[in-house]
Amino acid sequence: MRKLLFTLFVLGFSIAMGQPKRDQKFWVGFYNLENLFDTKNDTLVRDNDRTPKGKYRWALSRLETKLNNISKVVTRINLELRESEWLGLGVCEVENVALLEALTAKNGLLKNAGIIHFDSPDLRGIDVGFLYNQPLFRPTHFQKFKIPLLQDRAEIIYTRDLLVVSGIALESERIHFIIAHWPSRSGGEKRSEWRRKTASYYTRRAIDSIASREPEAKIIVMGDFNDNPVSESILQLINPKTGNDSLINFSNTSYRKGIGSIAHRDKWHLFDQIIGTKSLIEKPGLQALDFGVYTSKYLQTSRGRYRGYPFRTYAGLEYQGGYSDHFPVVLKLVFKPTETMEYGLK
Repeated sequence: MRKLLFTLFVLGFSIAMGQPKRDQKFWVGFYNLENLFDTKNDTLVRDNDRTPKGKYRWALSRLETKLNNISKVVTRINLELRESEWLGLGVCEVENVALLEALTAKNGLLKNAGIIHFDSPDLRGIDVGFLYNQPLFRPTHFQKFKIPLLQDRAEIIYTRDLLVVSGIALESERIHFIIAHWPSRSGGEKRSEWRRKTASYYTRRAIDSIASREPEAKIIVMGDFNDNPVSESILQLINPKTGNDSLINFSNTSYRKGIGSIAHRDKWHLFDQIIGTKSLIEKPGLQALDFGVYTSKYLQTSRGRYRGYPFRTYAGLEYQGGYSDHFPVVLKLVFKPTETMEYGLK
């Protein structure tokens, strides 16, 4: 198993944005980067296929195209949201921190973004990470939470760790992010359901750990849950039976409208979701405004049987040169201070 490492890049919080104004808008997002691997063979994980000599013929030129594509997507989201400033982006399916460093070296919105990342014990070597706008967010604490999966109490199944990031946004707003990539539906939805229910249980524990110290904490949970908003694992997370406060799934309205972030066998799923505590709509400061799936035409397959599906990097073993098999999702936020807060900002 790989040695667990983390990295944090902070240029300092000295590049002050100035105090936020009433009704100023911001956004956070989540993006499954679909197998963002480097081209080197890491002997400690199963990445042989994602090398120049592997079956995907994963070369530096293809990696460079993918990095440019991801940078383009996030920059375009920011442009199309108009008058909204980027705050943070959760990602998954990235092999290591070096790839995130390469991504934040590109010209575009992510250039010089802060990075928080831990290696996970996932057998393929894919992790979650968090990128943040350094002038707007200052991390104060970050850690990973393991999701132990035991098959018949004997065989250990390795999956992605949760990433928990706490910090100060807009110089005064304490906020927490939990980034997740729950176990897949490999082997069938029902047969694998227990894995996602287990991940749900540990995600809830991470939420409750924060809430026990900060009862009115603003917590944003984002990720690829490999389940829909109506799945048992998500409902278990939202409404626990232990009497703890219920959460709000900001993705529900999109799901009810039939909007998905990934398509499989001619059916749309909204696996990529953003969930939060009620304080995000009830308490002053940053408040949740609207959730959306970013589906601009350039991100869609333009022709053939899969027209309208996400334009992915590979279709089977055939290189497509696209972006990802998932659409990114976004939660828009608005700053709503109380009169007392506004007085304090003068």
